[in-house]
Amino acid sequence: MDRNIVIAEPTQETIGIACNIAIKAWIPIRETFKKELGEEIYEAFYGEWKKSKREEVARMLSKGKGYVALLDGAVVGFICYEFDSERRIGEICTNAVSPECRGMGIARKMYDYILSEMRENGIKYVSVQTGLDDGHIPARRAYEKLGFKKNLKSVNYYMEI
Repeated sequence: MDRNIVIAEPTQETIGIACNIAIKAWIPIRETFKKELGEEIYEAFYGEWKKSKREEVARMLSKGKGYVALLDGAVVGFICYEFDSERRIGEICTNAVSPECRGMGIARKMYDYILSEMRENGIKYVSVQTGLDDGHIPARRAYEKLGFKKNLKSVNYYMEI
């Protein structure tokens, strides 16, 4: 079903909305982190995550390194990217769809748009990074549906000293 989904250049107004979507989308991920790490370590490493996530999304979108997804004119997602034409590599960076709009084909439309743009710029290889925790299950599922198959497993260790 093709909905009225449009991928658009961000504006100051849509960047603010994209930042809010990022916060909503990352809450389950951060709750998983808090449960796994415990309150003290979580606060030390992730206590300011909302501020840093807003800054990251705003910086990328303001630099022209991403787009917003509109559904019937309303911002419902965003996607950021980087690529190096000389090396022919690209990366899908921070991205999210508003939790209440998942399953509508919005993520797929954003990924297809970015991958097409990368192809047009001579990119041959693309990477995307995500977590192995339960909070990232939807992201892993989406990337695998796109065709991402090869991966390197990674684990972050934490300790109190």
